[in-house]
Amino acid sequence: MERRGKCLLKLSMISDAKNAFVEAVDNINEHMTDEKKKQTTLSDLEKLIRACETSKSKTTTKSTLDEILSPKCRLSIPKLVGFNPKMPSFTKAVDIAYSSKVK
Repeated sequence: MERRGKCLLKLSMISDAKNAFVEAVDNINEHMTDEKKKQTTLSDLEKLIRACETSKSKTTTKSTLDEILSPKCRLSIPKLVGFNPKMPSFTKAVDIAYSSKVK
């Protein structure tokens, strides 16, 4: 949950990040047994929660993220036109066809 909160914080999804940090605190209180490590981790999480509360950043909603990641905003997918003999396929589950005629 801590990692999820940090990722959400980087995406400016402040309220979701705060919820993830609070959930991480609950999990640590329930499951961590080493008191020294527990206190250190809880202290770090409390700082992150306070950072969320004092953040003036614009929050990004899921609909905004969907808009950002919509097909019209995505980069075009690169096309394979040949293979590298130094990098052979490592699986038999997928066949990769190379063709210069593929658009």
